[in-house]
Amino acid sequence: MASPDPPAPERVALDADPAYASLRRLVWSRLGVDLAHYKNKCVERRLGVRLRARHCATLGEYLEHLSKDEAEIQRFLSALTINVTEFFRNPAAFERIREVCFPPMFAPGAPDSAPCETRRRREPVRIWSVGCASGEEPYSLAIILKEWEGDHPQARRQRAEILGTDIDTAMIVLAREGRYDEARLREVSSERRERWFRKEEDGWRMTPEIRAMVRLERADAFRQAPDKPQDLIICRNVLIYFTREQQQILFESFHRVLRPGGYLVLGKAEILIPAARKIFEAICPRERIYAARPIQEAQASRQESPAGGFTSKDERPA
Repeated sequence: MASPDPPAPERVALDADPAYASLRRLVWSRLGVDLAHYKNKCVERRLGVRLRARHCATLGEYLEHLSKDEAEIQRFLSALTINVTEFFRNPAAFERIREVCFPPMFAPGAPDSAPCETRRRREPVRIWSVGCASGEEPYSLAIILKEWEGDHPQARRQRAEILGTDIDTAMIVLAREGRYDEARLREVSSERRERWFRKEEDGWRMTPEIRAMVRLERADAFRQAPDKPQDLIICRNVLIYFTREQQQILFESFHRVLRPGGYLVLGKAEILIPAARKIFEAICPRERIYAARPIQEAQASRQESPAGGFTSKDERPA
């Protein structure tokens, strides 16, 4: 059965080239990625990079390469999603997550009105890293979580689940291996290297203890999400590539999947768009940490927001 066409974008700068519509259909059918989600200039720049790399004079010529070369489709996806990352990228953000988010998430005996305290007693703390690329971010979260638990033995002993997702299957394969070169560890102290990594001939590998804390899956944030409530979502340097309308869909979706009072962490170059400020409140603006407002406060805003968002199934959005 042929894959359905992705929904037509309202405005695309490449519309003048008939090959672009064919490119969108090809990328949708082979990768499940809708280019209409991305900012027009972003798509144009990434296409320009790949056209030059393949010495193609036109988009139509490049489309011929894509239709015959599966590896080139993956290269285009990697160019589109960038995948620039390292351990503890922006160390201050991880410190603030440790200081601001972890205590309420693991607080013993907190009242029901406290952040993240709507979980059942034995339900685990859940963290979701969106756009995790080759895994450095969720593994960094696992490290600071283990260290925080060691420093706070009086905190409620609560199992934690960390999920990392990315749209690029090749990145997820690398992440599951847990092997990294020296450049990816430049923000990792010698103490952390000795404790959480094992030196190998061609680099470093995460210890089994840390790898066991992280589940890594291929997923498109616009169509798939965890089916259990999350306590913390970290989505850094992802939203900047999407249109404002698509950003709002993601903000709405993050709010739905977070527990009341649960935390959302964005990248330094990202801010809440005006409509999202009605459903999230700033906790640490400098490090882009926000808390999900109670559902009652957000209902009016949600009724006025664009349709769409996460589902727990791999299905095309309506």
